[in-house]
Amino acid sequence: MQYMARQPILDGDEQTQGYEMLYRAGMHKTAQFTDIDNASRSVLEQIIILGYKELSGGKRLYVNCSTDVLAHEYISVLPPEAVVVEILETVEPTPAIVKACEQLKANGFTIALDDFVPNSRTLPLLPFADIIKVDFRATDERTRKEIVDKYCKKARPLAEKVETRAEYKSGMKAGYSLFQGYFFCEPVLLANQELSPSKLNYMRLMEQIGRAEVDFKQVEEVIKSDAALCYRLLRYLNSYAFCLRTTITSIRHALTLLGETQLRRWIAVACVSVAAENSAQCLLATALMRARFAELLAPKAKCRAYELFLLGMFSVMDSILGIPLSQVLTRVKVPKDVEAALLGQKNRMRELLDLIIAYDRGNFEKTRTICAQMHLDPNDLQEDYIRALQWVDMVSGLSQELAQPEAVMPPPVQVAAGNGLRQV
Repeated sequence: MQYMARQPILDGDEQTQGYEMLYRAGMHKTAQFTDIDNASRSVLEQIIILGYKELSGGKRLYVNCSTDVLAHEYISVLPPEAVVVEILETVEPTPAIVKACEQLKANGFTIALDDFVPNSRTLPLLPFADIIKVDFRATDERTRKEIVDKYCKKARPLAEKVETRAEYKSGMKAGYSLFQGYFFCEPVLLANQELSPSKLNYMRLMEQIGRAEVDFKQVEEVIKSDAALCYRLLRYLNSYAFCLRTTITSIRHALTLLGETQLRRWIAVACVSVAAENSAQCLLATALMRARFAELLAPKAKCRAYELFLLGMFSVMDSILGIPLSQVLTRVKVPKDVEAALLGQKNRMRELLDLIIAYDRGNFEKTRTICAQMHLDPNDLQEDYIRALQWVDMVSGLSQELAQPEAVMPPPVQVAAGNGLRQV
């Protein structure tokens, strides 16, 4: 049994710059020292098997490298521009390791020192470092600042295990420019913030995802009243995902061509993309990942797929909108079980959401515990998680493309005149 997850690495603008690949073999509750070489090789093996392009979403992958992986130059099977070689704190700076680092630098690889503290292991490798990672759970503010001031003259400081906004701000003040952790999921609630009419319209449109049957007439009325949604719908139909060569006679016809399953997803992506326009891109990615991962797990969890998709999507809506989730849910109707789970009440949906969050954050011990409680097979998780990530990367790219009027698209969908639509 193996677990593989990825954790975003953000810059000071909270834009995703890369992902660290997290791995755990299933036979141990925690990583074992004797397993470090095996775990490092296994991560590399999984990246090769699954494909670095499919895992990275166009960003760099931070790959933990043990002594064995470095000494044998296994990491060289991946292109230098695609990965960051993350040297573990357990690596001894032997002549063979120093030589390996010299070769990696000569070949154009970026090198990061993991869990950096100045000592006899790390200082000999400092000249090769492009990035220095500092564990915010294992250091105090003074130590973090001293590391930046003394050892980051030529290397970028990266703050890892940053879990709160306060820690993020502290790191920024100390000079850190890269951040790893889930501080970005912590809501920044704005006093007296209200949903704008347009955003409320989008949230109400998202209610349709949570219904057993989508009301196409109601969806049509909302889209007709919003020029931006009309535009997004037609651009979506005109994307590489469909490449239709047919005449669209009305908004209803466009919705019918999508079909109910694709319509649910389009509503989610279009509406949440708009809601998240002023938020970090990783929040949108997190919402989409949780939604798709939950949807894929639905048959195994014996829950309705469309309800789980909605659950995952709304689970970070407080962070996206800057409004307490309870306040959002008073304005947007979702199924009762979904609402209860979102508000923290214990039910099967809440257990599944906790499982998804634990897995994505690399808390594999909690993952196993919840799987046992829900009678789920942990072996099913990795494949569905990777599928969810790949879908998110595809949809996120398409969402960004749809926001660009000058984007190059396939031959246009033909739109009939007289329906308030135009060719796109």
